[in-house]
Amino acid sequence: MRSRFAGGEIFEKTCFGAPIIPSSSTVFDGLERTNIVVTGMEAHVCVMQTVLGLRGHGFEVVVVADAVGSREARQLDRELALRRMEADGCALAGTETVLFEWTGSGADPHFRAILSIVKAL
Repeated sequence: MRSRFAGGEIFEKTCFGAPIIPSSSTVFDGLERTNIVVTGMEAHVCVMQTVLGLRGHGFEVVVVADAVGSREARQLDRELALRRMEADGCALAGTETVLFEWTGSGADPHFRAILSIVKAL
């Protein structure tokens, strides 16, 4: 998987919120896009702080709500974090919604592969 990324796109994450890591600023600042889709672990800590940081840098953020998690004992914190991110202007979406939005139609060359994955879930 690492081979899919340029060296400057991989950085050590030592802070809870990725955009505040000095080595990440060049990655985020150099993006030629305004929208970022976020998934991850510990929705109420790392995901939320990363997302709020991205919003602070002017990005439009979509949080894939069913692809962010928190430990079982922290489910209330997860729900509160999702609400906070949404209140801050992030869009919440489900995995299937994002995948099919990316393909756009059944004519997309990746549609069949994505459909088979979705049906298997």
